Amino acid sequence: MQTYLIMKMPISKDPDEGNNSNSSFFICLSRYDNLFLFGGMDYKAPVADIAKEAAPFHDITPLWVLEMGDGFDGRLDFGRTETGTRAGFDDLAYSYQEVENVSAYWKGKVNTVPITGKRAIEERFKYLAMSAHPEEKNIFHIATHSFTREPEYSFGLSREELAFKADGLLFSGAGHSINKERLPGGLNDGLLFGEEVARLDLRSADLVVLSACNTAKGDDTLDGILGIQRAFKRAGAGTIIMTLWKVNDKATMRFMDLFYGRLSEG
Repeated sequence: MQTYLIMKMPISKDPDEGNNSNSSFFICLSRYDNLFLFGGMDYKAPVADIAKEAAPFHDITPLWVLEMGDGFDGRLDFGRTETGTRAGFDDLAYSYQEVENVSAYWKGKVNTVPITGKRAIEERFKYLAMSAHPEEKNIFHIATHSFTREPEYSFGLSREELAFKADGLLFSGAGHSINKERLPGGLNDGLLFGEEVARLDLRSADLVVLSACNTAKGDDTLDGILGIQRAFKRAGAGTIIMTLWKVNDKATMRFMDLFYGRLSEG
């Protein structure tokens, strides 16, 4: 059964990291094992810093963190940059505070892992997804920018596969790829495409929060909307919270304060 929650926002184990009830948001809650919080990303972090952060994952589980996306080809649409929104690809000041606030709410109630700045790399997300036991109940929260592009027809690919090549999320270091800078061999480009998400094992992701602009959008078909959200479902994720349009950075932080505050109260 597919479960989606649409967020309509007003516009005004990591290798180095050593409640059953109902809420007013209509989620049937189970006790969670881990809360992984990505936010406050540094899209322009020095390549040397990104490579240093990524090295352990390529050494330990190289197949899990392979770069499999198409990369930046000049056609990615990040939405028109507007001050205060999560459109474009400028750093998001309030997404860092969003992670800090949520981490504080859940401290002592669940294993909470805030991942910000240069640590919030694509490799780390892939590792956490693949290393979790399928029977765990985890939350993956990603506060960032989304992107899309017009899918190009390719013989032999389904409409879903084409959609997965079109939509994605930014992680730290993505600015270098967007600026067409050469990255060290094997290093992920910071552009997490739907096709990469769909290859992951996210059965442990009981709840995924896509705290970015337009994450509910995609190719409108008879089989539903095909976009980044469907890629997470294809990977085995449970409930997904996503957005229908551009969202204000500060307002989103406040919404997440309320949401996770109520969720933590059980």
